[in-house]
Amino acid sequence: MPAPVDWALMHPSNIWVISSDAAVIQGLHGSITEALKTVDKSEVRGIGVSGQQHGMVLLDESATVLRDAKLWCDVEAADEAKQISEAAGISY
Repeated sequence: MPAPVDWALMHPSNIWVISSDAAVIQGLHGSITEALKTVDKSEVRGIGVSGQQHGMVLLDESATVLRDAKLWCDVEAADEAKQISEAAGISY
């Protein structure tokens, strides 16, 4: 089994949440390493990874990560979202 990954969310502010890209890469590496133990590696033609559904990873033109991933549970724009909803006549 790969070493466990610390998936703890980081809360640098009380209104936004991030996850370390290093933790994601560590988890991905461990998962792929473990999965490849169960197959004939010479037959592997590609590996697909998905999971950043409601989040954002900022990259520069060289595909270098610019900051930690912004996650779905971030509420940094809650006030703005409320203003937009009210202006549109939507109340929750």
